[in-house]
Amino acid sequence: MLLLVSLICATIYPFETLLISYAFLGPLHYLTEISWLHDRKYFVQERATRWGLYIAAAVLLVLFNNFGLLGETLSNWKAPAMFVVFGLLGVFMFTHNWKHRGIGSAMVLGVAWLSSGSWMDIVFGVLLITLIHVFVFTGLFVWTGIRKNPDRSGYLFGSLYLLAPILCFVLPNGWSFSPSLWAQTNYGLFFSALNTTVLDIFRVSITTQEVFSHPLSVDLARFIAVAYTYHYLNWFSKPTVIQWHKMNAQRWSVIVLVWLGTIGLYWYNYVLGFVVLLALSFAHVVLEFPLNHLSFKQLWDSRKKTTA
Repeated sequence: MLLLVSLICATIYPFETLLISYAFLGPLHYLTEISWLHDRKYFVQERATRWGLYIAAAVLLVLFNNFGLLGETLSNWKAPAMFVVFGLLGVFMFTHNWKHRGIGSAMVLGVAWLSSGSWMDIVFGVLLITLIHVFVFTGLFVWTGIRKNPDRSGYLFGSLYLLAPILCFVLPNGWSFSPSLWAQTNYGLFFSALNTTVLDIFRVSITTQEVFSHPLSVDLARFIAVAYTYHYLNWFSKPTVIQWHKMNAQRWSVIVLVWLGTIGLYWYNYVLGFVVLLALSFAHVVLEFPLNHLSFKQLWDSRKKTTA
């Protein structure tokens, strides 16, 4: 039902749905997930590796947001740096022999050094922290859960999850209302680059003005809205995993107060809210990397058990 609601809202009001979900649900998701990850040591058992994760998150934040002279000077290295952080975390999480770690690290650094062209910038500079995070990794979590507890409803939902992006592109454009001036202004500032980047992969070039009128851009906006909205709703729909009832009242109070403050910021000025919350949004993506790797491992292990 949550996925269907996300799909319906995104089909009718694609641009507004994303902006409202990002402002209203996003901050609560960042705060509660970081709290949840922190209690589980970010799924990194070694203290040194965990500190490496913290430092990497801070460095990537500087690179991706051009903070100060360092960020401006090294901004061209942000995509390779993201690739290195993501790759090295996988190496250090699942290898304990230093010889294997050395070989794996050398391979990751070698690929980052030798890779050229736009694919690195697109995948690790744009898509990993946006659509891959909210749709691919969410789908990975969903599929891992289905493999652990297979049943008919799980497979039905998995099918609908894969069908959702297809529906975004095949449903008539006439079903979507034209975005309001508010939506055009704020979507244009923060999310239009995602539309142009993704469409450029498929050799469809559009101007910033065409983001709100080109049929494929409207379809893509639907998909982005579904991906983000359901990503947030899926997180809040898992009380047995997150175990809200076990969080102490003091932490809950802080989270709720901060969340209400962020809503106030977005209400007062969407640009101000986006900029202030950017660091928190980015941090929760990077801090989730170990969990992403763990999900890949769990899925691989379940596959081996099935084939055996």
